[in-house]
Amino acid sequence: MFDIYLDHNATTPLREEVSHEVMECMNNNYGNPSSIHGLGQKAKKKLTDSRETIAEFFNVKPSEIVFTSGGSESNNLALKGFNSVDGKNHIITSKIEHPSVIETCKYLESIGFSVTYLNVDSCGRVVPDELESAINNKTFLISLQHANNEIGTIQNLESIALIAHKYNLIFHVDAVQSIGKVPLNLRELNIDLLSASAHKINGPKGVGFLYINERLKKLTPLIHGGPQERKRRAGTINLPSIAGFAKAICLLKNSSINHDVLSVRNFFEETLLHNLSNVTINGDVKSRLHNTSSITFHGVDNEAVLISLDIKGICASAGSACSSGSIKHSPVLKAIGLSDEDSSATVRFSFGYKNSISDAKSVVHELVQIITHIRSIN
Repeated sequence: MFDIYLDHNATTPLREEVSHEVMECMNNNYGNPSSIHGLGQKAKKKLTDSRETIAEFFNVKPSEIVFTSGGSESNNLALKGFNSVDGKNHIITSKIEHPSVIETCKYLESIGFSVTYLNVDSCGRVVPDELESAINNKTFLISLQHANNEIGTIQNLESIALIAHKYNLIFHVDAVQSIGKVPLNLRELNIDLLSASAHKINGPKGVGFLYINERLKKLTPLIHGGPQERKRRAGTINLPSIAGFAKAICLLKNSSINHDVLSVRNFFEETLLHNLSNVTINGDVKSRLHNTSSITFHGVDNEAVLISLDIKGICASAGSACSSGSIKHSPVLKAIGLSDEDSSATVRFSFGYKNSISDAKSVVHELVQIITHIRSIN
């Protein structure tokens, strides 16, 4: 038995350098950044340095970074914190968003807000003309993923930002899946709000941030209390995880990881298609995350495939980890036109920096045997 992890869109393993940074901070920098004594001020400097590292990477000001517990909290803060602008109450999002956006929008609908859930094309892309047509005189916010966690399709942020600001709307981007994989210069893209999470880039779980453009002044916090994060998110700062997040960001700089992962992913798909028939790759094959491969094995139940892979020590998934229990009929796959049968035959493989060509060969070898066997008994 061998262990091959191909579920990096769900979470990533902690890099050794990040683990060291977290432990060093926990053991030697345990002061509260809000305290005025020496240990507190040492911790405050670490917090400041970490915030500056992350801000520099995204070309924003450190004061525009608000640390949170992760992507779900960041998305909630973006939607609930700016949930009223001059009496307007209409939000535009899409049908393929992460549950932390979809469920938050449903909550806002329950208290009187109006939400438009845009359709997407067969690749998983929002159509700009349809987005613009959905805008009305009550619209104040557009919230869209940069890259989809199930099929990897990347949205055209530039065109969407132009539409948003043409109508003076707030533009929120859920970039949890795209940071570290797709270049993001927030100043050039003219984004107002952006959600990010550390555990998708080999950083710690339980920490993320919401970028809030300085021109947005009014924010209703989710958590009230002390003055931390400029009164935008109360609570004692999770300094070890924030330091680990900054370290993970540092490791992304000048890295060839993306190219290496793309080579492995492409080899995997090409070899699989060469050796197995009646297989479809989902999403935009020309513009998707370099590590993501959503594959429909027509006529085969994905649960049987995943269990068989797991027995062989191979980790993959059927879709979003945050939709566990409902992934057989994924809303994302339904939105791009897949039938319930094909949705239930789809497996997501998401690669990381430790995966190799050898891993890809091994997984394809096992998949060919598994799929062939399942089809022979159906």
